[in-house]
Amino acid sequence: AVATCAGLQSQRDGYLAALAEHPDAGRVAAALSEIDACRVAAAKARAAERDARTAEGEAQALVRSARDQTEQIEDAFGRQRERLLRAGLDPPEPSGGLAGAWSAFVAWATREHASRVSEQAAARAEHEQLLAARAARVDALVVQARTCGVAPESVTLPGLRDEIIEQGTRARNELQQIDDAQERAAKLREQSAAARTEHEVARLLGDLLRSDRFEKWLLAEALDVLVDAASRTLYALSQGRFSLRSSTEEEFVIVDHRNADETRSVRTLSGGETFQASLALALALSDQLASLSAAGGVKLDAIFLDEGFGSLDADTLDAVASTIETLGTEGRMVGIVTHVPALAERVPVRFRVHDGTVTREES
Repeated sequence: AVATCAGLQSQRDGYLAALAEHPDAGRVAAALSEIDACRVAAAKARAAERDARTAEGEAQALVRSARDQTEQIEDAFGRQRERLLRAGLDPPEPSGGLAGAWSAFVAWATREHASRVSEQAAARAEHEQLLAARAARVDALVVQARTCGVAPESVTLPGLRDEIIEQGTRARNELQQIDDAQERAAKLREQSAAARTEHEVARLLGDLLRSDRFEKWLLAEALDVLVDAASRTLYALSQGRFSLRSSTEEEFVIVDHRNADETRSVRTLSGGETFQASLALALALSDQLASLSAAGGVKLDAIFLDEGFGSLDADTLDAVASTIETLGTEGRMVGIVTHVPALAERVPVRFRVHDGTVTREES
């Protein structure tokens, strides 16, 4: 019994120790009540969550629908604005989002409508004035048509138009006949002019081929050829200062390019300038001799220039010497008679005459 009592006592102590670690019954009951309340609240929260998820899905559907509507409205807004731009209007630029853009657009449309209403009233008044002016213009056209011989059967614009068209057709036919007549007259004038030209040519040839004028005509043509060639040479010799021409008085004249192209007689030239002009004519004559001669004319392959170089300054002398050297390179023999050492030294073959003795020298 003692052992049993001790065992029970030990078991009792274990139970007491286990009970000491747990709350009392009141607290446990309260905790259980709180747990039940939490379970109820959790069930309500799960129901609320399901409702919220459902509401969220509906809200997302509404958002998607709103976005689609927004895009449709933006497209409609853009199309409407594009139509207004094509119509020549100037709607405001979209800014501040769709709502701001629509607000600005509505405000602009209100102002534009008021302006258009005012313009419409003014246009209607102008239209009435134009109708009155049109009626007056039709009456004036009818009077003018009758003055011109067109008698319209009706005073209306279509009747006047038909009558004028008919009169215009008759007038065009008459004009075509006049044009044909003028064309025939123009051809006759051309034939007459051609015949007159042929007559003038024949008369001119008859005058030129007369025995007392043919020679003079040939000489004048030959002189023009010589003067043209000599003028180019003189222009080079004078370094662009002088050109040569023949006057109607059958004498030579000089064109001074450094004095506003003044034309004057060759008698006004200095000694050196006269030498340049004479040299240019001599060279031109030697060049053109064969072409100006009759068939079988010989070519002048040699030319001698006798003195005159002492009157030239250094620059002109150098230009003359260069021209003569150029003639020598063209296969022509050029002989120079001179007392100017500077010129003589530039000649490749020289014959020096001294005290009756002739000495050949070569450079």
